Amino acid sequence: LPILFRAPAGIIKIADVPRDASIYLEAYFDYNKFLARPVKLQNIVLNKPIYAPFGRYILELRRLKQVGDPSNLIEDIVYRREFYLREDQPVFVVDVTDTGLNQFPAVVRSEPAGADVFIDGRKVGTTPFRGDLPVGKHRLTLRKEGYFEETQEIEADINTPFKTEITLRTSLAGEKLNLAKSFMRQKAYDSALQTLSQVFNLVPTAGETAEARFLLGNVYLGLGEAVKAAGYFEQAKQDERYKYWGQLGLARVFAAQGRTAQALVPLVDVLLNAQEEEALKEGHNLLREISPLRSVVYIQSDPPGAEVYLNDKKLAQATPVLLHEMGLGSYKIRLMKTGFQPLDLNINLSVNEFNPVLAKLKSLPE
Repeated sequence: LPILFRAPAGIIKIADVPRDASIYLEAYFDYNKFLARPVKLQNIVLNKPIYAPFGRYILELRRLKQVGDPSNLIEDIVYRREFYLREDQPVFVVDVTDTGLNQFPAVVRSEPAGADVFIDGRKVGTTPFRGDLPVGKHRLTLRKEGYFEETQEIEADINTPFKTEITLRTSLAGEKLNLAKSFMRQKAYDSALQTLSQVFNLVPTAGETAEARFLLGNVYLGLGEAVKAAGYFEQAKQDERYKYWGQLGLARVFAAQGRTAQALVPLVDVLLNAQEEEALKEGHNLLREISPLRSVVYIQSDPPGAEVYLNDKKLAQATPVLLHEMGLGSYKIRLMKTGFQPLDLNINLSVNEFNPVLAKLKSLPE
């Protein structure tokens, strides 16, 4: 049959829908935006184009749902999309499976961006976030360093898009910390120093105080004042939240002074004990800077104080031992301690590797 359109047309294509779902389409055409035209689509042929005038559309999938008496059935909306057909967006494709009906697309933005996104306590990404979530109730949490944690309840009973944009808040001290970090990214250390000096007059929390000290350490390191930098890193690491960041700062101070062996001591502490992913990543990056072509081996025994033989050569120091400048290759290690069985180990080292050897010695049989 010939079809006459009074306006430019686009295409709606049904690629896949559940067999028991009815498709309803409501249209607001560009040439008459205020006249809704609800239509139930029937005899759908999958992937066959449905030509429709440009305009705004609401598409719903509905399923029969029992309410009370078994004979009392109503059409329940299980999927809803609002979309536009227009010159720059002439095609809309519907591709929904039974599994897809149990999810809904979510878009979470924050100002500023870069906040960690948690759904029901599980990290799913960072803002701007796009992903599918199970239909139902959820607890959305955003966390970003320097800002208060923000929480919001989400409830979606059907597959329909969810969008939210959350403005992150911070304290007066937090504002100064964020401004100082902005200056530091530009290497404007004098401005950062002046800004950080104001933090302590704004009644900062313990965490904000530790962060300010850590940032001051980095500022003084950038200004080439290693002694002052080390002092602030020592203060920062007294707070458990900045313990390993302070250790990384100290490692950078020693590295800047050319004291590689001393730099490795706090760095190894981070690599062995830190749980925070970002701190570990920073630690490995620093190791590559300090020892780009050589590997580091840390040997620790339980109990400590074992003699160490490396390729049959006795080392001067007993465990724990930190070895750096280790080249590519295979090494034989023997640990010996009075009253315990000798322990032989073999390790293979590549380039720029951190290899911890944590050995438990067995007592000699009586």
